[in-house]
Amino acid sequence: MRVWISIIVLITATLLLALDVEPVPTWFYVFAWYPALVIADDFAARRTQRAALLASPALVLSLMGWSVVIWLFYEAANLRIAHWYYVFLPQSQAWRWLGITMSFATVVPAVVLSQRVLEGLGTGKRWISSPVTIRTRDLIGSALLGSLMVILPLARPDLLAPLIWGAGLLLSEPFTYRLSPSNSLFRDIETGRWTRVGQIMVGGMCIGIIWETLNYFARGKWIYTVPFLENLKAFEMPPVGFLGFPIFALSAWSLYHALCGAGVAVTARGDNRIIRKRMPLAVGAAVMFCFSVLSGMERRTISSTVPTLADLPMMSEDLLAGLRTSGIRNPFDLAGTDSAALADQLGTSPDLAVALHESARLAVLRGIGSAYATRLLSLEVDSVCKLASMDPQSLWSAFHPGTASRSFRPTLPEIRVWTRSARRHCDS
Repeated sequence: MRVWISIIVLITATLLLALDVEPVPTWFYVFAWYPALVIADDFAARRTQRAALLASPALVLSLMGWSVVIWLFYEAANLRIAHWYYVFLPQSQAWRWLGITMSFATVVPAVVLSQRVLEGLGTGKRWISSPVTIRTRDLIGSALLGSLMVILPLARPDLLAPLIWGAGLLLSEPFTYRLSPSNSLFRDIETGRWTRVGQIMVGGMCIGIIWETLNYFARGKWIYTVPFLENLKAFEMPPVGFLGFPIFALSAWSLYHALCGAGVAVTARGDNRIIRKRMPLAVGAAVMFCFSVLSGMERRTISSTVPTLADLPMMSEDLLAGLRTSGIRNPFDLAGTDSAALADQLGTSPDLAVALHESARLAVLRGIGSAYATRLLSLEVDSVCKLASMDPQSLWSAFHPGTASRSFRPTLPEIRVWTRSARRHCDS
């Protein structure tokens, strides 16, 4: 029954996205991904003849709760490396944080479920090799190298940022190896069994493709600004970036199972014991960490919220009432109207209709939002085509006059995203 309900939810979410019925466009990732995980869980349970992963409340709470913490480790790194940012999130901070938390809560479950699906399909059964000896010094070396792979990207994010994706694996696996050997990837390699490692990597690539597909069609989304790769994208991701998903999946797996070994998380196999006296400290530290990173994201990673008609510059109560009477619900509708027809509908001058139309087009373009659209108008960038003609460096300097008053957003890469998109719109 839960599978059919999930299929109905997934189909309904897709239809509501196409019809632009909020909040589905803003949170399409959440509305689509949760039922997809349930479908995957049911498939894996049937194929492996094991209990469904999502049938245990304690396991679900553990997987999702620690998933948020694990992904926020990478969000914390992104506060420095600045390789992605978020646009068109809800205006309410409470709803924004709730949606972010729900999104991040799916990361580790997706990694574990994708491995189980591939196990059910029999993928990689013959991926074996000769045993590999892993000594204590190898574990120490792994932890040291993992530490370097955190430090170096933060020191030189322009050149070494990709190293961060493998850091979690090398940092956590020595602990997983000692504390939760049945879930250790190093133990698998030591015995020459590469099946699970391969399944996690293949699964990581598959879920990465799904993540990027859902993100591409969603309104609330992330946008990448990876140095040297800004002009080449598959969906929102530079193609070479997809190679990071298998490595990240290994890291997420090992980070979670290191927590299982520490007695503060539940394994899917149910082969560990929760150490209750450790839980208050672990949960308290996790909550403080999450709050700190989310606060940092508010300042440095979240670029815009969903624009509304009332937020647009030049908007008055009379114009707002006229737009709503005309069936125009939001700036996305307004941006898609013809300015001449708009002047007739509102009974305004053609110039005002054009100005309203262009302000909406600016606000909805590549996550610019109403606040930055208003700022662009104050800088005499009053249309998408005017934005297309701007030099990004000059526009960034106009946004941030004087070194003492410079804020973080919008970044220069972010402005390059705007101007490239504006050029495509004007060319078309």
